[in-house]
Amino acid sequence: MKLSSKIFYKNHINEIGKFVDKELRTLHLTNREISYPGLKNIGENFPIDPSNFNIKNFKSLDENYYDLIIISDVFELHDDVLGLVKELSKKLKNNGKILFSNLNSLWYFILKFLEFIKLKKFSPPRNNISYKKIMNVAEGAGLELIKSYTRLYFPFKLFGIGTFTNNLLEILFNRFNMGIKSYSIFRKKNSSVISLTKSIIIPAKNEEKNIINLFERIKNVDESYQLIFVVGESEDNSYFEAEKILKNNPKLDISLLKQNSNGKGNGVFEGLNFVRNDLVAILDSDLSVDPEVLPEAFKIIESGYADFVNCTRMIYRKEAGSMRILNKIANYIFPKLVNFLLGTHLTDTLCGTKIFKKQHLPNLIKWSEMCGKSDPYGDFDMLFSASYYNEKISEFPVYYKSRSYGQSQINRFRGGYVLFKYLFIAYKNLNVSK
Repeated sequence: MKLSSKIFYKNHINEIGKFVDKELRTLHLTNREISYPGLKNIGENFPIDPSNFNIKNFKSLDENYYDLIIISDVFELHDDVLGLVKELSKKLKNNGKILFSNLNSLWYFILKFLEFIKLKKFSPPRNNISYKKIMNVAEGAGLELIKSYTRLYFPFKLFGIGTFTNNLLEILFNRFNMGIKSYSIFRKKNSSVISLTKSIIIPAKNEEKNIINLFERIKNVDESYQLIFVVGESEDNSYFEAEKILKNNPKLDISLLKQNSNGKGNGVFEGLNFVRNDLVAILDSDLSVDPEVLPEAFKIIESGYADFVNCTRMIYRKEAGSMRILNKIANYIFPKLVNFLLGTHLTDTLCGTKIFKKQHLPNLIKWSEMCGKSDPYGDFDMLFSASYYNEKISEFPVYYKSRSYGQSQINRFRGGYVLFKYLFIAYKNLNVSK
């Protein structure tokens, strides 16, 4: 009797499927000897025999065409890895991604043993492939590593016990990259600066005396931005002031929403439905971050250096009175926790100013729903979804200023408790096979 596992292949399809979007041009290279259920949902499929494969097969494919290329179970059997990577990188658009998926070389001995005792089908000799070795090859083809991780420790359902065991092992050993399947995501470096259109979502509540000033400063920077004011239920005339902006500037692209829900995070998500442009920025209306910094932050994505820009208040000296002691403590603790979970090196996770591509919106919404829409501010949803869907994250330092009007709308104790709770949910979603 030979060991077989439908769960093994099903989990793999689910894992690579999370990167696929119907709006993305996707190419999937697979080892034709392996049967994958559900392949029809993974873009344009290209089954190949890696032991008898000629790179010339790819010459007919258009260059700078694909947004995403997925390679499943090919590298460990292919004899010209560098040539294959170089040829595939030509087929990618600027900022396009390649996902390499292969068996983790740590398991080769176990798999060979199972073949020796005839519990597993015989496989040809494999290359000793690891993400570090792929990384060295990929860099020579103009690719940069975004993330590498493994999945699947126990590939058998076993009446549900196996699934529970696998999920537990994935959570406990996620930092050690010891799973059977290895995934490495690389990004093609941009070769030129691309001009993109911009939208800015401005959540506001009790910001009557800040809104006009903020608008005038943004208009002085660039009148082509789409501005989306989302005004929560306020005790002052915030909505009235935003309404005046709309009426007095009919030629500008301005939307005004009266928030239907509570909390900044919910307000931002309401505003996302009205985004029309290529890039999305979230900018708080309290003027704690200067709107004049946005062009430089936008340029990071336009230049191809990142897919997601997280602004950080923790580099420059902060203006006196801009951050209370409890906020300072939270802004020390949360980056360390988030970096541990995501494997990143972020210095600030709760800055309200963030910039990302519009094409990321469906993934952001899916991630928020996976976490039960439990992030009260939206900052964690944005960062965690960017990491989960393998966006390249970069930080942009900003000066943090004290308020000139009003007071913070954040309940520090309740907000802190909710964010800690969120981290537990996110930790499971990040590391467990779907």
